[in-house]
Amino acid sequence: MKRGWRPCSRPLSPSSKRSHMPDSNYSELIPERALAVHTAVVRLALTVVSLFVILLDTYILATPYALPHMCACAAAVTFIAYAGVVLWAIHHGLIRVAAYFPTTAILDVVLAAALVITTNGYLSPFTLWLIIAVVISAAGSQRALPWITAGLGLVAHCLIALVPQERPLNWGIFLVRTGFLFGVAGLLSVISRYQARQSRILASIEEAGRRFGESGTREQVCRTLLEVVMGWLRPAHARVRMSDGETFSAGDDTASGPPIVMVLSAGGRSLGTIHVWRRSALSRGEDSFLRVCCDRAASALLRIDLSESLVRSAAAAERLRVSDNLHDTYVQTLAALDLRTEAVLQRMGKSPDGLGQELREIKELIRVAGRQAREVTEVLCNPLPPGPDAVRAVLSERWLGDSDVEIAPGLQLSDEQWRAVEMFVREGMNNVAKHAKNARKISLHIFHSNGRTECTLHDDGTAPELPTKLGHGLSRLRAVIEEQGGRLALGRAGARGAELRAVFETSK
Repeated sequence: MKRGWRPCSRPLSPSSKRSHMPDSNYSELIPERALAVHTAVVRLALTVVSLFVILLDTYILATPYALPHMCACAAAVTFIAYAGVVLWAIHHGLIRVAAYFPTTAILDVVLAAALVITTNGYLSPFTLWLIIAVVISAAGSQRALPWITAGLGLVAHCLIALVPQERPLNWGIFLVRTGFLFGVAGLLSVISRYQARQSRILASIEEAGRRFGESGTREQVCRTLLEVVMGWLRPAHARVRMSDGETFSAGDDTASGPPIVMVLSAGGRSLGTIHVWRRSALSRGEDSFLRVCCDRAASALLRIDLSESLVRSAAAAERLRVSDNLHDTYVQTLAALDLRTEAVLQRMGKSPDGLGQELREIKELIRVAGRQAREVTEVLCNPLPPGPDAVRAVLSERWLGDSDVEIAPGLQLSDEQWRAVEMFVREGMNNVAKHAKNARKISLHIFHSNGRTECTLHDDGTAPELPTKLGHGLSRLRAVIEEQGGRLALGRAGARGAELRAVFETSK
């Protein structure tokens, strides 16, 4: 199977839960061009300094190699022109970074050799340019380039020594100078390469962190993490698996062997894992790099998860507000019309002209409208299916204080009875909000005993006056519970508070 990024053949779906990353140029995360521009600026500055030194030496100090000063000046000016053209080209993107470092390494050695030959040969102070060429080449990403440049510089230095000079060649001095110069070049190239690599790592982490921060979905975060891993660690295959089972992968998914596994965790939560298949073990620096990137990715995933939770909470709060508004206006009005119609029917008795029958039909239509309105409000305020979780959700939405909730495990009620229990909790909490505002704790107990299911809701607020007249909401709740074969009662709960009790006849 072909390695590399593979496009997703279909969009993510609950059935597939898998995506392959598209092709990506990871070099955008590495500041190679910035390093190239800086080295070009340094080269141009040093060539100008070299020309200034030649002019100063020629016209002021009158050293032995002042006679051929025209050749030396010409070599220096050529060096300056070359450095200027390279800087302009790399700054405007006319040279690929991959070709910049090896090309300039060769040209640096050649022009440095010309400058050295015109300024007293191997004794020239400009032999330092051979060291500079090696150090600049170490700033690139090619590992072998500094060694190749050093070899070219050493060959050039030896050839320069063979050029006839006014003074005869002293092999002792030559060997000492050569060892010293290229020893310093090796040391500086190692330091330069280390600093260049660290700067690329830091820049890559910062760029990846910026992209993590701009990501708005989990897929974008995982895509960025895989690009970073594939670009820096060069594994055969990498896979990110979220805690819910959703998977993103890149590379050759036929890779075998034990993977390197790291957990994506933030805020005390495990959000997923990343698996990396690679032939060699991670170095200490690569391990640290991967851990930092995983921490950044986990923070982004946690931010997205919290943001989505906040949106869901806001949507749930808005649904609850709309549901309560409908309940307090439209549903309550229908309940009041139902009660008033019932009162008129009781006062009329039997009506010979059929008016009573008409009123009964109107009463039935009012009840149907009320039932439909309650179904809408129940869906708005609690989209969960009927059951214990839906009951707990109703209580948690309407009560933020201390609570004691106990629902018997394995309790079996019909959907209509569970909806009645939800309405029982909802109306009970509305009653607490209206008549027991000083309540601090709520207790909800639902249990089965002797073929009956009992629901009790206690509060520790102000006890109600007895006998208590039920309002429209509790009156309608009583009617709903009676339709399910149960009964409702409101009374005191000891010295303080009220107790709302509902009893259903059930088999279990």
